[in-house]
Amino acid sequence: MGQKFLVVSKRLLGIQPTTNRREMREFRKCGYGGVWRFLVPIIIVLMLGACSGERDAKIKKADRRFQEGLMFSEGFDYRNALDAFQEAAKLDTMLSRNEEALRDFLQLEDVQERAGLLNDALLSLAAADSLTPPDSETVKRKIVDRQVEILTELGEWKDAVARQRSLKNLLPNEALRLARLYMKTGETVSAYQFYRKAAASESAVVRIEAYAGLAMFLDENPSGKQDYDSSRTYQKKIVELCKAAEKSSLSDDEKFDILTTGARALSAFEPELKNASFLMFKALGLLGKDRQAEMLWWHVAFEANSYAVRRVANLEESLNYFKQQDYRIGMAHAYALLGMEGNYGAEQQISYLKNGLEICEEFFIYDLPRNTTRDLEAGFYKLVDVLLKQARYQEAYEVSERIKMLHQRNLILKNGFATKDAGLQAEILSLRKLYAEIAALQVRKDMAAFLPEKDKEIRRNMISRRLAESQGDFYTRLAAIKAKNPNYAELFQPRPVTLPTLQSILPERTAVADAFISDETATVIFITKDKVKVFQNSISKEVFQNALEIVQWDFLEAKNPDKQMLMESKERALLTTIFASAIELELEGIDRLICVSRLKIPFHILGSAKFLQEQVALSYLTSAKQLELARNVTPDGTLEFTNLNNIGYIPEACFADRRESVLLWRDFSAQELADQRPILDLALKSKSTLAEALKQIAIGKTSEGDCSWIGLSAYGY
Repeated sequence: MGQKFLVVSKRLLGIQPTTNRREMREFRKCGYGGVWRFLVPIIIVLMLGACSGERDAKIKKADRRFQEGLMFSEGFDYRNALDAFQEAAKLDTMLSRNEEALRDFLQLEDVQERAGLLNDALLSLAAADSLTPPDSETVKRKIVDRQVEILTELGEWKDAVARQRSLKNLLPNEALRLARLYMKTGETVSAYQFYRKAAASESAVVRIEAYAGLAMFLDENPSGKQDYDSSRTYQKKIVELCKAAEKSSLSDDEKFDILTTGARALSAFEPELKNASFLMFKALGLLGKDRQAEMLWWHVAFEANSYAVRRVANLEESLNYFKQQDYRIGMAHAYALLGMEGNYGAEQQISYLKNGLEICEEFFIYDLPRNTTRDLEAGFYKLVDVLLKQARYQEAYEVSERIKMLHQRNLILKNGFATKDAGLQAEILSLRKLYAEIAALQVRKDMAAFLPEKDKEIRRNMISRRLAESQGDFYTRLAAIKAKNPNYAELFQPRPVTLPTLQSILPERTAVADAFISDETATVIFITKDKVKVFQNSISKEVFQNALEIVQWDFLEAKNPDKQMLMESKERALLTTIFASAIELELEGIDRLICVSRLKIPFHILGSAKFLQEQVALSYLTSAKQLELARNVTPDGTLEFTNLNNIGYIPEACFADRRESVLLWRDFSAQELADQRPILDLALKSKSTLAEALKQIAIGKTSEGDCSWIGLSAYGY
């Protein structure tokens, strides 16, 4: 009977027609209860059938939108590609088609990244990660790779480390990435360990980059002179790898990758610049100058000409090509190199170098290769030198401070912003995220110069729109912070102190000595409230660096340096002649000397008959900016220590609550610092400043033949 009622029900619902009266009578016999007993399953079947049809339609739509997304993406129509992949991902997620949804989110992330929607890209990657099966190691690694890259761009280095470490059994290239991240977070021991792991890679490119990382680590964090020798060993290994690759049967593309990687790695080390140039010219010979790779060809040619032997005509051609492509950092680098050449008059040099400096100031942060940073800084200090030769002191000093502010900007991503005001701290951290996003977008927009013309134009337009939104938000929030704490606003947008401003805020009987080296000339700008003097001496960078290292290792690193040997040291005498002798003649009527230099010159132990720290209350600053900031800071009287390696930027505390600290010129153990603290605290209580207290300690100990004090000096104001 059930089968009969099923057939009749279909006919009554219009699915099948009926003219059979017997069937109708059978249906009536069942009564209403019987009717519903048989109708309910029929209705369910019909509903399922309808749902099945609707599901099929949605599946077809999801697949169609995915294919449209691919088509739009290939045609650089990123706006429509975004819409298509978003709709496909939404549909496949609703339909529980996990494999397809994973595919959708990965494609969506790719387009979001191209469009500069970096935070949205991270969300898509998180969605993809949640859909990845546990046994899909390849997909998992791809997702983590993309997450780490974007997090690194956004300055979220600790999060990037955590994501990278979420993978088990790191591959050599992943160990290399982790080592670089640890260098950014300041965890240098961990960085060294992972560079060592990466150095075991079978890939020549990974090995080269690992060797370069190890060499740079030993260069910048030496525990003794032997570390410099070890650094040279790794540099030589890079040369050997590149020479072996050149003679091998590898393809031209593989050789090109190895040679360019090796050249760029070696360019970080001045003794290897000729080898870097040689390798880059070899790589250039392997690169065909076709339209698709034209920008790459020009950039490789520019690099080859920038390392050692610089051909002015070639640099000018590169500059003109970079202008056509609006490749801003390439333009800045070319301007700096051309401005340092002697082929032009002073005004042309000034114009080139100012152009380069102004371009660099456009960017919030640009994580440049070591050699590019070195060239830019050398060019900008050359600008200071040229302006000084024309007695344009105000311009020269302002450029010197502008250079320091370029370095100061990188502090934003290194700080923890531990303020006492929880509300202010939340605002600052939010602003920091915006700052990092803007910095990343600026770099992405610039690097789009290497893309095909249509892709470059569309990406730059989309990134520009996102930049405009983020910058508007940034400056609105910055104004709110400035109203609460002007110093923290300066941290995000540091303005250089001009010479008139510096002289107006300098206390009486106080002088500033700003020192740098440009070309083969050492310069000291000596500034008081009412005068400016410039002292210059010839010295090569190699001779200067050698003298500095000997003084560092033989005396500053020693716990009990010999006074007589220190006073008779030829290297100390050379540094005194170059940087201090002229200053000593100007110290009459000066109670306080503030030394400003990125060169880490130990002014406090220079001097003719007496050390400078005995003659005057001496302290170091990263920039004259700290004097301006000090007006908004009330010192809390807490004795703190600052490591010498941490004065490349004005420490965050100087923006908030600290004006002075003790600068450590060697590695002190915790016990040594504990022993020093009571002496310093006692001296500080009897004197108005830490610099004055350390002066009295130096006078007292030196009279007894004790030079143990030279490992300590004052930092700040």
